[in-house]
Amino acid sequence: MSNLEQLNVKGCRSLDNVDSSVGFLKKLTLLNLRGCQKIRSLPSTIQNLVSLKSLYIDGTAIEELPSSICHLTSLQVLSISECKNLRSLPSSICRLKYLEELNLYDCSNLETFPEIMEDMECLKSLDLSGTCIKELPSSIEFLKHLVDLRLVKCENLRSLPSSICRLKYLKGLNLFDCPNFETFPEIMEDMESLQELDLSGTCIKELPSSIEFLKHLVDLQLVKCENLRSLPSSICRLKYLEKLNLPIVQTWRLFLKSWRIWNA
Repeated sequence: MSNLEQLNVKGCRSLDNVDSSVGFLKKLTLLNLRGCQKIRSLPSTIQNLVSLKSLYIDGTAIEELPSSICHLTSLQVLSISECKNLRSLPSSICRLKYLEELNLYDCSNLETFPEIMEDMECLKSLDLSGTCIKELPSSIEFLKHLVDLRLVKCENLRSLPSSICRLKYLKGLNLFDCPNFETFPEIMEDMESLQELDLSGTCIKELPSSIEFLKHLVDLQLVKCENLRSLPSSICRLKYLEKLNLPIVQTWRLFLKSWRIWNA
């Protein structure tokens, strides 16, 4: 079996461990353990899978990842969603310099995201939706090629680091239904690639006037933002904006107030 390239045991609910001999599969490019609900850990020999490009461990009982995961030097996709027992990630995960997609949605006990190394600059998609993360590290700016960031239903998240505005290739930022999210950082000109911003269901009170620097914003969602008091006049400088959804009850109040400001 030394030439095996794909190993798919998706949905094997009776499987309770991954044998250390998996490390001998040097040509393996895909390992799918999705839905193997009894698996609690990965063997340290997984570090030998130097050809592995995709690793799926969604819906397992995994409590932690081995620090040796950083040796998966070809890894491009790492999917760890719906792992309810996972509380943290090893800092070594940030040494996966070719990783493009990292899925952690519905890891409901995940509390922190490690400091990001400059090595991790190939990451394009990061999904932390449904985690109990309170904050993102300021080093998120090192995800230089990040295109899509999802933080849907992160109930403990209150704010974002200002460094997030240095992500000049970011196109989508989704904070839908983060009920304790209060403030959006001042926006820098570097963030001009952003096309979609969803702040629906947050407790945000205002948008920064620097929103005008989101020069290519197409879709802005503010539905269920019951604390939103006004819109900055600078929003009118978003010349590519096509969709603007506001709280139903407050829509006219916001527009009437903003209209007076814009036409003053």
